[in-house]
Amino acid sequence: MDAESGGVEGGYYLWRASEIQEALGDDADLVMRYFNVLEDGNFRGEVRGANILHVDSPERVAEEFNLTLDELNERIEEARRVLLERRLEREAPSVDDKVLTDWNGLMIGALARCSRVLDHDESLRAAEGCLEFIEGRLMSDGRLLHRYRDGEAAINGKLDDYAFLIWGLLEMYDATLREGYIRKALELTEILRDNFRDSDGGFYLTDDPDVIVRPKESMDGAIPSGNSVQMQNLLRLGGLLEDEGLIDEARGILKAFSRRVESSPGAHTFLLSSAEWAVYGGRSLVVVCSGEPEIPAVLRKTLIPDFTLTVMGGSGDWSFAPAHLNEKVALGDGCTYYLCDGSKCHPPAEDPERVIEYLGVK
Repeated sequence: MDAESGGVEGGYYLWRASEIQEALGDDADLVMRYFNVLEDGNFRGEVRGANILHVDSPERVAEEFNLTLDELNERIEEARRVLLERRLEREAPSVDDKVLTDWNGLMIGALARCSRVLDHDESLRAAEGCLEFIEGRLMSDGRLLHRYRDGEAAINGKLDDYAFLIWGLLEMYDATLREGYIRKALELTEILRDNFRDSDGGFYLTDDPDVIVRPKESMDGAIPSGNSVQMQNLLRLGGLLEDEGLIDEARGILKAFSRRVESSPGAHTFLLSSAEWAVYGGRSLVVVCSGEPEIPAVLRKTLIPDFTLTVMGGSGDWSFAPAHLNEKVALGDGCTYYLCDGSKCHPPAEDPERVIEYLGVK
């Protein structure tokens, strides 16, 4: 379909003045003024004479045509209906309706954080449903697949698929304090380590060692790079489990890309957001409770930079965690707070207010 007929090449959302005049008759002048439609077009692309409908000032249009705003809105709504019917006669552009593991990993993380900070249960349910879909449709023999469409999952998972989903799982833990999400994050981290890691530090984009060029990217664009995200994932896992090996692995990523970062810091914004954490160490708080944990809301909901919160007790199963973490115990009938800041660990505290004050949260 060509540009004259307003189809795919002409743009599904582009309009010519003649087409609006034909569709609307006497109301065409009003609608063209309202949507800033010009006879010779307002779209400066390759399609000549085409317009993108956009609204400037309804109040000004109402004044020019001697109408009240209510009268103007009524006529515009009728015009919208007529123009929509006309547009539906065109050939619509193709729709990209595939489901991607990496993008959904980002969405899981965003929804989980929203549920935690805003106490929004609907967001958590959406995140849980999204994760259930990935685990049911985009995993095969414990390995991730990249995309799902029309009932078919295909393409071996890439670095971004693993890194972004791990990010989502860690946000799910923060939102629910269910240690199973950490266990799943560790399982995916092990797959990355075994199949994607470069011995010089960082991770390749693919697990296929036979490709002619096996890229290893660090630059953050519209979305962060897989290496930047996995560096933060390792720092978070290292803090949650008090595992220096994981933290050293994160530092290895920073070291591997240090020259690129130094020459182009603006292209590594997400990686740099975790650089101080990697270099100086973050703050980790382990809370061990004799019964079901009751954690002050301020510690759960406040976004504290370079900080992890591990909550143990009740019916949780932390058998997968390092032995030294499981050796921490509740000193009384409630909860005991073990706070470490960089290389310094504070004495265990039973009063959460001391920890809250030290962290500077309200």
